[in-house]
Formats: sequence, structure tokens, C-alpha cells
Amino acid sequence: MANRLFNLVLILVGSAVLGASLYETWRLHITDQPSAQPATVASTVQLPVQSPQHYQLRKIQNARLFGEPPKVKQPVVPAVVPKTRLSLKLHGMVGSETPYLARALISIGNRPPRSYGIGEEVADTDAIIHQVEQDRVLLDRAGQIESLELDRIKLKTIN
Repeated sequence: MANRLFNLVLILVGSAVLGASLYETWRLHITDQPSAQPATVASTVQLPVQSPQHYQLRKIQNARLFGEPPKVKQPVVPAVVPKTRLSLKLHGMVGSETPYLARALISIGNRPPRSYGIGEEVADTDAIIHQVEQDRVLLDRAGQIESLELDRIKLKTIN
């Protein structure tokens, strides 16, 4: 009997606390005005009700919290780019105006192809992906730009 009475009192107290919390939330949502009294938790800790703060994202980004990004000297791409002599095969690529999204699918010899992004070194070579274009990838080999092109497939015409 005492156990049932305790459970009933516990449920009533919990319901009262939940009801008061729901009412306060509803009132804040409807009126956007905090109550005259701060919200209380366990009647010993008082939490003031504050409005949400709006951050100015551009100011945070322009603050350079972690310093200036390193300035990397980019090799100049000549008008005519020689083909690379490395034993690489270009299987496909995804170009993008956002450099870190561009990818190239390259295999070395008979190995399975791997995906490389701009600035990444092609495994077991001295080549770094410099640029991903529509039909080729430009490689930087010690400051010299070389191209790795897609294999062209010749289609037969039906007469």
C-alpha cells in the first residue's frame, strides 16, 4: 500500500513539473517574452532565460583564427602541355569549379585505379595532381606540367 501511494505521489509531482515546463515553453514561444522570474531547477539553481544570439559568420571567417593559409606558388600551365611518360592510365574524372571536389581515377600499370584529388601525389610516382580538366588531368612533376589524357575510343560507323 505504501509503495502504491509513493508511486502515485511521484507521478503527480512529475506531472506538475512537466506541466509547468510545457506552459513556460508555450508562453515563451507565443509571446517571446521571458517571465518576470527566472526559470528554476530543483529550487536551488536559477537559469536566466536568454534570447538566441546571432553570430556574424563572415566576421568569424575573416578573422583568420588559425592564421593565413600558406601561399603556394602554382606552376604556369604552358599552351602546349606534353603527355606524361609515366605508365599511368586515366579511367575518368570529375571536374569542379571548387578545386577540392575535383577527382581523377588513375591506375598505375596493372594495378586497380585509385581516386586522387588536386594536390595529392599519385602513388609510387613523383607526380602531383595539378588540375582536372574535361578530358585530361594535368600533373606537376618537379615544377614541369604534363598531361594525362583519356583514351579515345574510335567508333565504327554503320553504312
